[in-house]
Amino acid sequence: MTGLMLALAIGCQDYQVTKKTPEMLVSPELSDLGVVPVGYSVDVVLRLDNLEGGDIEVRAVELANVEGDYFIGEGEELSLTVPEGGTEYVSFVYTPEEIGYHTAEVTIISDAQEPEVLVDLRAQAVTVEVEVNPLVVDFGPVDPDDTHTLEVTITNNGEVDIEVSEALFEGSEGSSFNSSTDFPFELESGQTRIVDVVFAPEDLDPAHGDMSLIGGSITLGDVHLQGNDCEGGIPEAYDLDADGYTSCGGDCNDDAPDMRPGGYETCDDRDEDCDDTVDEGTECYDDDGDGFTELDGDCNDGDYAVNPDQPEDYENGVDDDCDGVVDAGTTDNDGDGYSPDAGDCDDDDATAYPGAPEQPDGVDDDCDDIIDEGTDAYDDDGDGFTEDEGDCDDTNTTIYPGADELEDWVDNNCDGRVDEGTNHYDDDGDGFTEDGGDCDDANINISPAELETTGDGIDNDCDGVVD
Repeated sequence: MTGLMLALAIGCQDYQVTKKTPEMLVSPELSDLGVVPVGYSVDVVLRLDNLEGGDIEVRAVELANVEGDYFIGEGEELSLTVPEGGTEYVSFVYTPEEIGYHTAEVTIISDAQEPEVLVDLRAQAVTVEVEVNPLVVDFGPVDPDDTHTLEVTITNNGEVDIEVSEALFEGSEGSSFNSSTDFPFELESGQTRIVDVVFAPEDLDPAHGDMSLIGGSITLGDVHLQGNDCEGGIPEAYDLDADGYTSCGGDCNDDAPDMRPGGYETCDDRDEDCDDTVDEGTECYDDDGDGFTELDGDCNDGDYAVNPDQPEDYENGVDDDCDGVVDAGTTDNDGDGYSPDAGDCDDDDATAYPGAPEQPDGVDDDCDDIIDEGTDAYDDDGDGFTEDEGDCDDTNTTIYPGADELEDWVDNNCDGRVDEGTNHYDDDGDGFTEDGGDCDDANINISPAELETTGDGIDNDCDGVVD
């Protein structure tokens, strides 16, 4: 009995059970966000790993901004449990509102260990430097239910890449401004991207709107949009063919430079002179209204009484029926169908006879005692200039080289520009005319698209209020 007890005593050993202390690893210990544009938001995430020793209760997460006040946390009310072998996350947001170096400290208080865990946060905020061009987009005339697309470029002149998140539009009722560009997109430092802007009007009423390009929480640039507003718009947008006439100045086809008031009619079934009559004065048109054109055999389309169906009058010295024979007993030396008795002023010149087309040849071709009228060599409107001398519309006395530019949507002085120096023209090149709302068209930094500068005593945005 005694030996058995001794054996039992010898075979028994004492064991002490030790409980492990919970251990939590927080990473990273330093979170450096690098360079961040002002107005952008960047997330900061801390990882809490429970390595061993049972669940860990996180009693508080304290955030203290040291430099600046732009790190935002989840607050000291945060409490969470990190299970043994598990992971939880704590998030912060950095949203700088001014440039500079910004730092913060995060203190994590838990029952895992003492002292508390400290984590440093830091970042550098820089100004976003973006150039948007142009600041004004004038779509010109666009028919209802049609669309017109123009381009705006955005260039990142700053040192940091940015994201262009969206384009916001505000516009006139009954008109649609939008973009066909896919947002968001990254814009690297030094990079230029194109943003397509689309105008789809529902009617012909003047349309105005604005496009704001957004990055982060800031506006990268504003672009004023307008269309179907010839009187308040930029003349160049309404003289697309550069023929000196805008659509509100009488141009009936702003895609064709040969179609304008005072243009030359040719035999092409088009109204080149914009007078609502097609091909007049050409061989395709019945100018005298006798039912025959030159192509139909009319040998004088300036005389109603001369055509292939006309009975021959054998006593008037005219080839009335256009058969090439003039009345017997008369003289028609040049065979033009007219004798001197019938008004042929040069019976040795077949191009000279009553009603003949006038040519710039120094000859009175139509025998009306006026030489070269209606040609480039004649001053038809009496303003002192012929087309050969630079008159760009010899049917209008207010249009000639050196004329005063008038507010009439027409190039009066024939220099290729419309209404320069008037309220219709954008003289300072900021995209706005006086009629379009520019309160100082001699200063490119003053227009409805500008931002108001406080303290300079100037109405920068032309809203009628200074500073």
